[in-house]
This record gives sequence, C-alpha cells and structure tokens, in this order.
Amino acid sequence: MSLLQAQDSSLLSKKSIDTYIKEAMHAWKIPGVAVCIVKDGAVFYQQANGVRNWKTGALVDEETLFPLASVSKTFTGVLFATLEAERKNITE
Repeated sequence: MSLLQAQDSSLLSKKSIDTYIKEAMHAWKIPGVAVCIVKDGAVFYQQANGVRNWKTGALVDEETLFPLASVSKTFTGVLFATLEAERKNITE
C-alpha cells in the first residue's frame, strides 16, 4: 500500500509530483484524476491528468466533477477524528 503524508513543500518539486501521479495512475489503472495541493493558504500544485470519458476521449480538466458516492462519509469521519485528536473545538 502506498501512503502520501504531508511534508515540507521544499522537499517536493512539481516534476516529482507529476511523476508520482502518473506512476500511481498506471499502477492502479486510474483513468483520470485532479490534484490540488494547498500550503499555507496558497495553491502549491494543481493539475488534471487522464481521461474522464473513455468513449469520447474527453480529458479531465478543472471543471471535471468526480462522483464520490459514499466516500464523503469517510472524509467527514476522518475530519472529525483529526479534530478530536488535535483537541480542537469545532463550535468556536
């Protein structure tokens, strides 16, 4: 299993991120992705890769909508678990 962790952006180059994404797409047979990395409130990296429709060959772009289905429940759960672990009060 591959795991990506937050780290100092000075250790990353946009080229190494591009390479990682393309290798992961190939290894996991992912047709298309959109990635945005925000650091200190500013966009550090933003790129769309691959296709959104196999039949037409339409490419993924900044307007592509990705269906999340029930995965959004997992995102919400992780968010609350992180806030609890950091002892942050969400009512403030």
